[in-house]
Amino acid sequence: MSYPINSILFEKIIKEKTNRKFSCVAYGLVNTTVQNSLTYLISDEYLDEINSNKNITAVITKSRFKKQIINKIVIEVEDPVYVFWKIVNFLAVKNYKKKQSQISTKAQVHKTSWISDINVKIGKNSLIEPNVTIHPDVTIGNNCIIRSGSVLGVEGFEKKRTTQGITSIFHDGKVIIKDDVEIGSLNSIAKGMMGNNTIIEKGTKTDAHVHIAHGVKIGKSCLIIAGVTIGGSVTIEENVWIGLSSVLTNGVTIQSGAFIGAGANVLTNVSKNTNVIGMPGKHLLKRKE
Repeated sequence: MSYPINSILFEKIIKEKTNRKFSCVAYGLVNTTVQNSLTYLISDEYLDEINSNKNITAVITKSRFKKQIINKIVIEVEDPVYVFWKIVNFLAVKNYKKKQSQISTKAQVHKTSWISDINVKIGKNSLIEPNVTIHPDVTIGNNCIIRSGSVLGVEGFEKKRTTQGITSIFHDGKVIIKDDVEIGSLNSIAKGMMGNNTIIEKGTKTDAHVHIAHGVKIGKSCLIIAGVTIGGSVTIEENVWIGLSSVLTNGVTIQSGAFIGAGANVLTNVSKNTNVIGMPGKHLLKRKE
């Protein structure tokens, strides 16, 4: 069953009347690309983005923003963070679908590994080494290797401070690992949320102790060395090298052919074929293609 996102649902979940009637087909953040979406606002910083985004129909916010929001339905509440994410959690849980896991008869799974009975797919000739944990909502392609002790499909660290305490956000996305990928030992890979998947494209290899947060997109044939931390919603294009113990902060984009040096702290987007070193990362001259 798919639940409509409207004032009736709001009143059912929040247990109070709305000041405005509304009906949306989706929820999202201020940069949503889905038409007729519900979002929320707690800071002036995002007013212009909300007002210019024609995909947003309704905004959950405090009364002080009412006159500043243009051509949207404004739903006034005391705590927009709590209300919005409570609705998101409710819908994500209610719309979550379960299917029996599918493991190819040509895959090799060590007897000490644990694989969820639901929402896991493992392709042919893939190898799951000892003590691997694979949670629901993970797809592994053909000819992949998952090294010992790695954990795939964990809930990402998305916590919201509200007047009702700290709220954990339910993750309804997936981890999708394409063909010929190697995941090193003791990696942690979080699944996506709000329908946004974590994706590792064909031929990419990771070393030991790599953390890949929710919603990360990694392109083909990347090499990610031991101890790397990749923050949420990072995009890494093709043929990127990420050096030992470097950190990529949330939301940055690393374009194709970039080289991230050991220990670099990447705070901003990185252009194609650019070297980055240091803390914070310094962008050096581009290499020749």
